[in-house]
Amino acid sequence: MRNTLVVAGALVAVALCVPVALGSERTGAQVVGVAAVVALAVLVSVRHASAARLAGWFAVPALVLGWSWWRQTSWFVYSVVAGTSVGPDLSAAPAVELSGDPGLSVPLALPALVGVLWLLATVGLLTVTRRPGPSATRTLAVVAAVLTVPLWIAPAARMTTTGAAISSLAVPREVAAAQLCSLVLVLVVGAAVVATPEPRPARAATYALPALGLTWTSVQGALAYGYAGFGATGAPSLGDALPWVVVTVAQALLVGVLWVVTALGARVLFTRYRPPDVVPVSPSGR
Repeated sequence: MRNTLVVAGALVAVALCVPVALGSERTGAQVVGVAAVVALAVLVSVRHASAARLAGWFAVPALVLGWSWWRQTSWFVYSVVAGTSVGPDLSAAPAVELSGDPGLSVPLALPALVGVLWLLATVGLLTVTRRPGPSATRTLAVVAAVLTVPLWIAPAARMTTTGAAISSLAVPREVAAAQLCSLVLVLVVGAAVVATPEPRPARAATYALPALGLTWTSVQGALAYGYAGFGATGAPSLGDALPWVVVTVAQALLVGVLWVVTALGARVLFTRYRPPDVVPVSPSGR
């Protein structure tokens, strides 16, 4: 069943590659990523019996295409037109008009393709880590590691469809350092959890450290963004702010997963080191 889902997901990814490959703003990274997606789709289709184990390789084109989208500087290409305007008193004044060409927009299929690829990669990683047996703790450890992907680097500043520049707000140094250390701890603890053969490893309780760190950075508003510019009318659209929406949702889900895994590890620790129950002894010693 899992192999069939991977093959079906690979076919969906290939279909999403078409508008990305035909886009007017395609880059070299996108061409390489699309070629890798097609090659992996053919591989999992041919080797249907092991498709789920091979799906982890979809992380490679997901990183390439995700980077291309994440660092995209604009959805639209704008041009500045200079001229003059005539006021009510018939006086001439210089005027600047901002015009954009929607035909040069980045295809919305690109973020959708990246999302499908990460879903396939997650299925592949979960399939591999199920050995020597299924474990909810190891599963959540893999999910937590995947959720860190959009949090390492802030999205690049870009121009919105209303002509405003949108970018991440400045983050205090201590907040950025806490987030970086927390992300590193998620991967380190996750590797330790996945490496253990125990279905419920007590070491998962150490997820409390990155959980506290990421909870604090979320409260500090490290994921906020700002926008400013002439020609802007209202807040940016969902398409403009999509990278920041992805970051916000990913960190919220990551914090929730970390606290759940911490609770699972703490429960094992409490059960393991709980003092033995007192057995009543009769006065006669019998």
